[in-house]
Amino acid sequence: MSFGEPDMDELDALFGGGSSEDDSDYQPATEGESEDADINEGDSDDDNDDVAMDDLDDQEDGDEEATGGAAGAGTSSFQIAYDASRLTAADLVGSSLTLGRLRAMLEARFGRSAVGGDEDDEEEEDEDEDEEYDDGLSSYWGNARAKQKQWYEPVTEPVAAGVRLERSGDWGPPPVKYSNRKLKHHSKQLPSLLRDRELGYGRSVKSTLGDYTIPNSAGTEVSQFQSKVYSGQYSEDGSFFYTACQDFKVYIYDTRTGPLTGKKSVTDTPSTNRRGRGWGWEHRSSMKTRLIVKAQEVNCRWTITDANLSPENDWLLYSSITPYVHLVRTRQGEEWDTEDHDQHIIWSIRFSNDAREVVAGGSTGHSRYGPLFVYDIETRKTVLRVNAHQEDVNAVAFADTASGNLLLSGSDDSFVKVWDRRSLSGQRASGTLVGHTEGITFVAPKGDGRYCLSNGKDQAVKLWDLRMMMDGEEFHSLRLDRKDFGIQGWDYRQPTYSKPRYFAHPNDGSVMTYRGHQVLRTLIRCHFSPASTTDQRYIYSGSADGKIHIWSLDGRVAQVLDRRQTRGLINSESGEYNDPSDPDDGKQYPKNTTAVRDVSWHPFEPSLMSTAWGGHNRSEGSLAKHQWKARVVGETIEDQAERMVQESRG
Repeated sequence: MSFGEPDMDELDALFGGGSSEDDSDYQPATEGESEDADINEGDSDDDNDDVAMDDLDDQEDGDEEATGGAAGAGTSSFQIAYDASRLTAADLVGSSLTLGRLRAMLEARFGRSAVGGDEDDEEEEDEDEDEEYDDGLSSYWGNARAKQKQWYEPVTEPVAAGVRLERSGDWGPPPVKYSNRKLKHHSKQLPSLLRDRELGYGRSVKSTLGDYTIPNSAGTEVSQFQSKVYSGQYSEDGSFFYTACQDFKVYIYDTRTGPLTGKKSVTDTPSTNRRGRGWGWEHRSSMKTRLIVKAQEVNCRWTITDANLSPENDWLLYSSITPYVHLVRTRQGEEWDTEDHDQHIIWSIRFSNDAREVVAGGSTGHSRYGPLFVYDIETRKTVLRVNAHQEDVNAVAFADTASGNLLLSGSDDSFVKVWDRRSLSGQRASGTLVGHTEGITFVAPKGDGRYCLSNGKDQAVKLWDLRMMMDGEEFHSLRLDRKDFGIQGWDYRQPTYSKPRYFAHPNDGSVMTYRGHQVLRTLIRCHFSPASTTDQRYIYSGSADGKIHIWSLDGRVAQVLDRRQTRGLINSESGEYNDPSDPDDGKQYPKNTTAVRDVSWHPFEPSLMSTAWGGHNRSEGSLAKHQWKARVVGETIEDQAERMVQESRG
């Protein structure tokens, strides 16, 4: 493992090398310097977690050859008269090093004995198995479970902008909480509301039912994997659920029937995971597995980065850290790849609503630009190629389900850009959504060509109105493409979010901002709730702390679900599959989940599925189903309706 000269300088200062002030090149920062936007000098952070981990593996391979050898030419040398096994965080105060990173540096340079390690201590390795789940993130970036300081005040009262959204009519009828007949409406029991809906009587109450039945349980695992899971979504009709894994497999489950319960578990063929330890299984699930797509490893690298199912469920689309996009016909098994685009890497892919085109975004190794592509499936040709951003494009989407003209792209340069193919000239975007201070991890359109969401490494989900985008003339006059409002030197793969230099972007044009989750270590995703049951009035996201956050449009938290309380796939006593509809056991399983990367709300049922790293039985990835359940064990729907009436009356 190699470390840069700044790291070595800090070590030298820590262990007797003198203070920074003694250095002739030392120049203290001027007062107020951090309050001004810095001009981007062209430094490019390697923000994509997948490439970072691949690079880390390469570094570790090099360590095996370098360990124990003499310092070569150009290698900084210093003497450490210090017991490294007694290092504490207090020793690093004033430096940018973490204790975990320092230990990793010492181990790489001097061996495990320098940090008090014992190469033969297998029992200790087994006890700390959960720390291995992040493939070195804990040791390299610090403790993955370090406590995050909250830099932003939680929202406890409705935000005016969010209230205007709820009452605008763009999200269905205004919620009953704004009605003068609030108590009268809520005096109805839920069965009465269901009967009125069945008979078509009075005001539509589908969103009211959605308010009653937001998924609220910690959930039960329905699948376990011996590889990390990077994405998981329901099909548009809710009949399938598909997930993409690091072992280059895409699993498609039939969700028209519920998970198996009361039966002994059935696993796949015996296998050995990539650490060389025999687990006896690589995938097991209580759901019916309809299809397993095994990607060709020669055309894949590190992981499957994204997957998407066509609206009619006929085609599956997936990508890896390569120049190819792969399409598989789910019924006949036919497969074909898009053309090679030099050294481009694909991070995100999406079907158009008619499944005739595919939009893709990624990065390239020979320039700083993040490309945007549109492929025509029928002709199997690229019909559009744009150098869309100055950094990697992490997320793309079609903004309007009615046509394929509007495209969205989110990038590590912190911007979401809007592209109108009808007026695309000079490869310039129609407008830019400015407001994030760090890179974008995901974009999710509402589908009406007007609103969209973005998740950012500044720990914020933002809601945008595309009509309020900044045009190109204003964007360039403000020179925003050359300014950096983010945290200098901070990397989102670190376990905590540092104090932001700007608590809000000076040119923030978003309609609403939602906070409380953690966008760390990987590209966390966000979504709108289903239109059919909630009128898309809720926003939800995964989180690096193993939680699922659900917000109402007005900015308040509607629900927080904790995957650390999720029950395992298999009952340890009976060996049978656990039933997701059973009441939660209320127990904490702190080592079972490290991050919830993706979440999907069923389009017609009050349940959602979460995709997480880690799980029970030392699994490296898991899916869990979270249903709406009565808050009190044994409470009926009628009881809950009556309780909600009493609560509304104070």
